[in-house]
Amino acid sequence: MGENLEPSQFALLSALSSHPGASQTPISRALGLDKTTMSRNLRILRRNGWIEPAAKTNDGRERGFRLTPEGEQVLSATKPGWLRAQEKLRAVLQPGEWETLQRVIGRVSDTLVEFR
Repeated sequence: MGENLEPSQFALLSALSSHPGASQTPISRALGLDKTTMSRNLRILRRNGWIEPAAKTNDGRERGFRLTPEGEQVLSATKPGWLRAQEKLRAVLQPGEWETLQRVIGRVSDTLVEFR
């Protein structure tokens, strides 16, 4: 379950867990994913039965997505591995580098969003 889950798919499942019903555009901006990558990941997650369409957004143009019970299970099962990977990364970084890395990733993500 979830053994072939890509980091962007894990991030997408996490985002939908935190924001059920969110639509594609705000999530792709927040995650810094281009439309093609976002569409591909949504297709894969839907095909696997991990997400499903939610009610349409307020403006009626874009529909949102939410995790299915299976998607919740995949997220729960893969989260410990994700946390272990972060711990391993933190262990090899010098003091303060984790925070610097997070700031740099945030700036890169913000820049990507500006180009959309």
